[in-house]
Amino acid sequence: AFQSSLGIWQRFTEHLTADATGFYNRRFDDVVATSFDATKDSAASFAPYQNLGLGRAYGLEVIVRQEVSKYVFGWVAYTFSRSEQRNAGSGNPYRLTQFDQTHILTIVASVRLPWDFEVGARFRYVTGNPTNPLVRGPDVFRADENAYAATRAGFGTGRLEDFHQLDIRIDKNFLFRNWTLTLYLDVQNVYNRRNQELTTTDFRNRMTYPIGGLPVFPNLGVKATL
Repeated sequence: AFQSSLGIWQRFTEHLTADATGFYNRRFDDVVATSFDATKDSAASFAPYQNLGLGRAYGLEVIVRQEVSKYVFGWVAYTFSRSEQRNAGSGNPYRLTQFDQTHILTIVASVRLPWDFEVGARFRYVTGNPTNPLVRGPDVFRADENAYAATRAGFGTGRLEDFHQLDIRIDKNFLFRNWTLTLYLDVQNVYNRRNQELTTTDFRNRMTYPIGGLPVFPNLGVKATL
């Protein structure tokens, strides 16, 4: 792989900074699936996977950061990116990879309050990963597999639903002479967003059904620090 980046950094106040970084990465000899050609290959010598893939990723990341001060810290980070690959020597154009995410936004903030309380929040938004959605056509039953065949559009013609989630954490610190005791309440996915992790289909491959991630998830904990 070859990785490169170029960025700029600027301080606006004592605690407020910003930086922007552009990046371009190249990958060689990626593992890709190969197709069987009965006119050229024999079953004994056929290699289903080979190092024939070429990949590239490029984009821009921007971060505005409020560095730690007496009462508050946090940052806003946004990334615009594209991840593509193709088979070397195939003549085919680059296509999206399985993990391409065009927009990634993260907002983090934490505020220190009186009586040693601290409240923090994190919001994340990410573009859904590419998929190859079902194409509704006539049912085709494959007797040798005892299953219905799925007809799908090209990879990257669809995407999973976008991901977004809000997490909130409240800490209460008790300061002793040589150690600190912290009680915390950490609530993940505050507004109970059922983010789509993947999809499944019915047995005839007529409909697509989303499979969601974790619902709202509160955690109550204790931490001791020497």
